[in-house]
Amino acid sequence: MRNQILILLFLFSFPNVIIGQSYNRTYQLKGPQEDAANCFKVVELTIHDDGTFSRIAYGCGEKKNWKNYKNWKTQFINGRISGNGEYNILSQYKDSFKTDFSWTVKISDKRVFYYTPNKNNVLKKTAKYKRI
Repeated sequence: MRNQILILLFLFSFPNVIIGQSYNRTYQLKGPQEDAANCFKVVELTIHDDGTFSRIAYGCGEKKNWKNYKNWKTQFINGRISGNGEYNILSQYKDSFKTDFSWTVKISDKRVFYYTPNKNNVLKKTAKYKRI
């Protein structure tokens, strides 16, 4: 009888353990940097389940050595995610204060698309991050 009660308690508590785990998604963009001809960059964007994000830009390496990008110089950006219809806004925060930098994105399970307004204020897709 005691074993049956322990088994029942385990079965009812096991789903709570699985659901309680955090679920962060990481996306990656790699390609040449716009302002330098011989500079290859890799950017990782992590969407946290608490409505925040972390962006790590690894910059200026050679394309043939991109698999060692973790050894390149890094730039960290943290911020919060807010909704705006079908788009999300990534707002950068520094020392707990909101900065002037924000990005319009569309987040799916497999990709993140960055958008910027063109001269007619129509959003144009500018970058695509793939989930890793």
